[in-house]
Order: sequence, then structure tokens, then C-alpha cells
Amino acid sequence: MSIFVDPSKRFIIELYFDELLSPSNDVIGYKINPNGSCKVVCEAKGRNFAEMSAIIEEATIINAVTGNPLLRTSVLCKLVIVSFFSTIKLIKKVEQENEEGEVVIVDNEEIFYPDKSNVGQIRYELVKALTKKWLEATGGK
Repeated sequence: MSIFVDPSKRFIIELYFDELLSPSNDVIGYKINPNGSCKVVCEAKGRNFAEMSAIIEEATIINAVTGNPLLRTSVLCKLVIVSFFSTIKLIKKVEQENEEGEVVIVDNEEIFYPDKSNVGQIRYELVKALTKKWLEATGGK
């Protein structure tokens, strides 16, 4: 057993949710639900001291009035996703017509590779929930 984090070792984080739809059937949000109809499957690596320290330092600001440190949750979540998640796979059940003209339900998969340029485009509900699950899995609060 090593005390060092192996960056090549990955683990899976799964999160279920339901889509919130507008009257015109556009997705306007997600509701995290353990029995949800959609699923996010992510590959992530464990935390190490150097990366986590840098993330906390970048996400922390000093309150100009009180002088107390303040952790910016949105920055923390974004940096955790960028630093520790390698893939984010969105799996959604959709209706499709087969060759015989019958409507069947199939899984539609989309894979994302998070980086600094696209993580800001991911819905905040998912980023926050994935970060929370990752923190729980790696011994954080």
C-alpha cells in the first residue's frame, strides 16, 4: 500500500437526475434524484495534497470588511471538475423508431472531456452534485 496518489488510477462516480423541461420541451434544468431517468457517469482520480492545496488557494478570497477568508463554492467546484475528472458521460433514455417502425427506448450517450474552456458551460446543478460526490468519495466534506 502506497501513501502516494497514483494519477493513472481512476474510479467511477454515478449520479442520477431528471430533466426539467419547458412547455416547448427544452431542457431548462436538472433535478438530482436517486431514481432519476438520466444518469451521469464520470471517471475521476483521487485527490493529492499539491493539487487540492492549489485549488483551495485559488478558490479562497479575503473578505475586505472582516478580513476573514471566504471560499467561493463555484470556483472550487469548477476547479475540482477540471483537475480530477477525466470524462463525463451523460446517458439519457430516448424514444427511437426501429427498422420495423416500432418505437423503442434506447440509451443516448454523450461524452465530455472537461477542461477550463468548457466546464463553465456545464449546468451548475450537475457540477455542484458531482463535486459533492467526489469530495465524499475522497474523504472530504
